[in-house]
Order: sequence, then C-alpha cells, then structure tokens
Amino acid sequence: DLMLTVCLPPDLFGHLDYLQVDAEVITALSPATAAGWTPIVVTNGRTRQQEQKLRHTGLDRHVAGWVISEAAGAAKPDEQIFQAAADTAGLPLTGGWMVGDHPKADIGGGVAVGLSTAWIRRGRGWPLVSYQPTTSADSFPAAVAQILTP
Repeated sequence: DLMLTVCLPPDLFGHLDYLQVDAEVITALSPATAAGWTPIVVTNGRTRQQEQKLRHTGLDRHVAGWVISEAAGAAKPDEQIFQAAADTAGLPLTGGWMVGDHPKADIGGGVAVGLSTAWIRRGRGWPLVSYQPTTSADSFPAAVAQILTP
C-alpha cells in the first residue's frame, strides 16, 4: 500500500453552499484506490471548516481520511503534518505521493519529507526554487493518471 495525499485549499472556495468538487476528481480517486493507494486529504485550515467542506462535497466518502493543520498542530509544509497523514493511512512516508497546487506548502513540503510529488500547475509555470516536482499536470485527474502509469 502507498499513500496518496491530496490537499483542500483552506480559502479557495468561499461560502460552503457554493462549494463543489469536480466529478473528475472523485472519478480519479477510484483507480488510485483500486491500485492500492490510500488517499488522505492534507489541508491547512480550521478543523471545523475543513471537515464541513469534506462532508458537504462528499469527498469524505472517497478518501481514507484527512489531516487538518489546526488539529494536527502543524501546517504544510511542516514535516509533522505529512507524518500525521502517513500515520492516518497506517503507512510510512516512504513510497507516498503528495499531489497539490502550492509550490511551497505542497510540493516543497512533500519533497522535504521524501515524498514523490505531483504539482497541479493550473496553467502556471514552475517558480524558480531549488526543488522540482516529480511530475506536473494541469489537473488532479491528469496527475493521478501519470502516477498510475508506469
């Protein structure tokens, strides 16, 4: 089993009533799970707000668990939050992936703890930093497809 972490931005969506998860994101989680991956949401933010987002969107039914910075006592890119995700999955960090759209919090944090990383670029160029993502894609489903293709 390997761990796949996904992130839920804390302030991207605004009001809960308007929050939606693209159906393609949910669809992409199925083959990852079938391939033996354990998807865990890792997100910075307030516990109550982030859990409401997970439940409202139904994403909570498609992941194995989540780690929220307020409850974890650490925020991305801190190593502690990634270790908490591995603990939630019952797996070591070794062999895991971090899939996210923030160069420092998601990719930098993942690289720092030895995770493979997939950057969701959303049409942006990679910033000039000392580390690089393992792979990049324009969307979460495209990143998952790359990860699952040997």
